[in-house]
Amino acid sequence: SPTPAAADKPAEASAQWKSPVLPESLPDEMQAPDVAVPPPPRGVAPPRGHLLAIRRQDPVDPVAQRRKLVALACEDIVEHWDDLWQCLESEGWRMEMGKKGDTKQPYFLPHGVVRGPGSKKRVDYFDSKRAVLKHLGEV
Repeated sequence: SPTPAAADKPAEASAQWKSPVLPESLPDEMQAPDVAVPPPPRGVAPPRGHLLAIRRQDPVDPVAQRRKLVALACEDIVEHWDDLWQCLESEGWRMEMGKKGDTKQPYFLPHGVVRGPGSKKRVDYFDSKRAVLKHLGEV
């Protein structure tokens, strides 16, 4: 255990302090939230894999997650569209099939938008994945 004098010197303290690293699967007794894990010395961040680092992780920010998925889909729409679409569906987006000449095509509609009088294609709803990405990049 580091001495109080070592706590004032984070570089020395981190060299002396050995972090308990979590194994891949934890025994049942370690699953409890009241497991005693020694904290790192003052001014030293717990390393990756340390129980305190895991507990301190922020919950997933849906806006940041969506931005990341949009960026990935812009790089490779084929590979990342399904993940982005799943995120958009959770926000209320939906896809409906509609006429385009003699064929049918998908239309992508944000939550609350109805295709028809009063709504405009590529402004309120979108007729391609690329148009959805362009819209998401602008909002």
